[in-house]
Amino acid sequence: MKKFLYILSISLVAGGAYLGYKNTSVVNYQERSSSHLLSSDQSANITQNGFEEAMAYYRAIAGNQETGLIENWMVQQASENIKTRVQRRMDKPITWEFAGPDNVGGRTRAYLIDRTNSRLRFAGAVSGGVFRSTNSGVTWQAVNPLQENLNVSSLTQTKDGIIYYGTGEGGFVSVSGSKDGTPGFAAGGIFRSDDGGQTFNFIPGTNAWAFTSILAADSLKPERLWAGTQSGLRYSDDKGVSWTSIPGTGNCRDVQIASDGTIFAYFGANNVIRSTDGGATFTPCQVPFRSSIARLRIAVSPQDPNYVYVVSAIQGSTSMEGLYRSTDKGATFQLIQTGGSTLFNPLSQIGTLQGQGNFDLCLTVDPENRDRCIIGGVQLAEWDNGNARMIGSLAALPQNPFYVHADKHEFLWDYSTKPPTLIICTDGGMFHSTDKGVTFVERTRNYTTTQFYGLAVNQAGHIFGGTQDNGTLLVNGNGNTPLSSVRILSGDGFQTEFSRLSPNVLFAESQYGNLRRSINGGVSFAPIWDSRLTGSGAGVSFEFADFNAQFKLWENDADEEESRLFFCTRDRVWMATNSTNTSQIPSWFVIADNASGIGGGRFIDIEYSEDGGSLFICRGSSLSRVDGINLANFDTLVLSAFAKDPNLTVTNVGANLPNGSRTITSINLDPNNPNRALVTLGNYGNATYVFLSENILDASPTFTNITGNLPRFPVYDGIISTENPNYFVVVTEFGVWASENGGATWEEQNEGMARVPTYIIRQYKWNQWEGPRVYIATHGAGYFKSNSLLTSARAMSKPTAKQISLSAYPNPASKSTTINVSSEKVLRNAEVRIMDMQGRVVKTQPLGDLMIGTNTITLDLNGLKTANYLVMLQSSGFAESTRISVFN
Repeated sequence: MKKFLYILSISLVAGGAYLGYKNTSVVNYQERSSSHLLSSDQSANITQNGFEEAMAYYRAIAGNQETGLIENWMVQQASENIKTRVQRRMDKPITWEFAGPDNVGGRTRAYLIDRTNSRLRFAGAVSGGVFRSTNSGVTWQAVNPLQENLNVSSLTQTKDGIIYYGTGEGGFVSVSGSKDGTPGFAAGGIFRSDDGGQTFNFIPGTNAWAFTSILAADSLKPERLWAGTQSGLRYSDDKGVSWTSIPGTGNCRDVQIASDGTIFAYFGANNVIRSTDGGATFTPCQVPFRSSIARLRIAVSPQDPNYVYVVSAIQGSTSMEGLYRSTDKGATFQLIQTGGSTLFNPLSQIGTLQGQGNFDLCLTVDPENRDRCIIGGVQLAEWDNGNARMIGSLAALPQNPFYVHADKHEFLWDYSTKPPTLIICTDGGMFHSTDKGVTFVERTRNYTTTQFYGLAVNQAGHIFGGTQDNGTLLVNGNGNTPLSSVRILSGDGFQTEFSRLSPNVLFAESQYGNLRRSINGGVSFAPIWDSRLTGSGAGVSFEFADFNAQFKLWENDADEEESRLFFCTRDRVWMATNSTNTSQIPSWFVIADNASGIGGGRFIDIEYSEDGGSLFICRGSSLSRVDGINLANFDTLVLSAFAKDPNLTVTNVGANLPNGSRTITSINLDPNNPNRALVTLGNYGNATYVFLSENILDASPTFTNITGNLPRFPVYDGIISTENPNYFVVVTEFGVWASENGGATWEEQNEGMARVPTYIIRQYKWNQWEGPRVYIATHGAGYFKSNSLLTSARAMSKPTAKQISLSAYPNPASKSTTINVSSEKVLRNAEVRIMDMQGRVVKTQPLGDLMIGTNTITLDLNGLKTANYLVMLQSSGFAESTRISVFN
């Protein structure tokens, strides 16, 4: 998941099409169908819920290896450990800078408009915390990003002005969730604000109830707060100090309170109850469901409390089961709209009956029309006095006024406008409709809650990564703001790669190994499968690859034409030769499979050696190494589709790692010592998470536990600093932690960011005279970057006897470019030679004598073809070089 890249003054700025890229293509939602859930070796552990395969991955890396669960006490124990630690200032601490995107929101289940100031708004992201807006939701800012729990599931404000938020997603997805799909982030109780949402404080004891799916303010009693939790429905009249439980209620996932004080709640499988006496007693509501129910939502008309609606999702497919209505305050209900039609099924994609109603389901009644309600799921629909129709659109065109992001979780009405404005919380943040569901506008500026799984960076600082349900996003400075992103692939995005040597070549994927390559800087993408992989269902079959398929790009700095793309399917590791060659489809070869002894389960991480001759594989609890790649004969005439070259060998190098059945989440090679590696482990409920090997290339490597004082939570990825072999950085469920003494002690390094789950870290060193730049992709707060590990003294000049630096701009260039030569001595009879990537001199330009200091020269590029070139400066035994890209 990490990569160290050492490049000597190599330009990675892509071509004009890439630099000016503006995506105007339609991005359509790709539904996670339950048909995409089961593989032959996993079906016994997978349910029919459309998110279970994705969540199964997270259980593997974060859940306890014995129980498969992430229990709240484990999370709370880690959180308490963090709060009580005495922070020691490191000699070289890490400071993070937000790197975008500032225009894409993450999964949001909660929204609140202040009772006394309608311009004051609060929104809650499931892994990014509470955000505050003072301008009616136009722009946002985070509230206390270091709050001990950022997994917001519900928000409300009681009539006395107190604001509350509840945590935990277990009511809507698995309690554990998934690193590579849809994590159901752990609960940490209820938090209260007595100062209008400026700060929030934990309410003691509320973490004992597991998740809090819904909070509701009583409409008649100013101080009463209702909470629907995993362990039942309850209320508090003293700001959460004490609570009264409603007997007989189980997992409560919805509470709605009418304007006249009637209370409706939903718990268990299909139990709807009501109270007409302020909560003193509850009686069952008889809703005539036609099938078993996975989940339902309740809505009461603000105009007439006698009108109560219930929408239900059918058990199994979780598509819409039906819409029911009561006109007598819940005494009786009638079916008014059946589900199950491929033409009217807001919980499903058009044309399918595979829904996501357990994950995304919401319902509201038009505040000005008691006979009209709006239903949200994957899509949007309205029922208007017997007329049912789909509304909105999933096509993310900038000019499409009907677009609303897929996966709707909550509705709210803003009564300060005429007519009231409909607010929708989705997997992509918030959308507003001032015409009650006809047209929509996105409202996510600075709502920095995007959930990332992967990232790659080029030398120009452009960041490219895959997200949960927001596609693959590129931040390249060409958006509405420098930190805005453009979406270049839809669906769930995962791993990404930039080519270092071919600036316009990018790789990205969506779910189940739907790998794509771009040869024009991201303007368009296309598959790169050969006949060997197309025959195995590449990119179209759920059995082809894991939901989050691992891939890595290796390139030979000495030979631009040589590259290898390593890619994991369900049961094999493949390699594509010459994957950056834009003139052909690469050829694919198997380098390891189940028969090779690479373990079982999901591929979690892969990492190649610097020379590309070995590949390390983290699969489940196994750590393997494939050797002999540089010796193998990769020839389609010699090797059949699934054959392996006999020079390839696979060694189990994790036999001495004391992980038992625990998941190995990453392996990270020392950039200065190929025999040294940092290995990280997942799974709550253990004592060891980070190991170091000094002989990872041996047949049976040994490992030393260097977890030290690191809090006991899953660790997902890490790096060994290129500047200091004893400086390690790891990313975890609680952000970033580092050790500068070889793992003896660890310190939190979340300055500038939240304690948000983080799954990937990459270290880049673009020039030999400066230290590394570090980038992370968080799962709830976007991208971050840090230059704090740079060595400022080295950034001034090279630590070599030559004391020469060479740079070129613009780069890429067309007819000419400017080169700056900085030197601490006079350079006699200097000359520039321009060479192609085969080493042939294609142009020379005499420069004469260059003086001490900076010399600026215009370099003529006329007559050169579009390609990458090496610019070599020579003078009296000294030489220096840089790369340029020419577009003529």
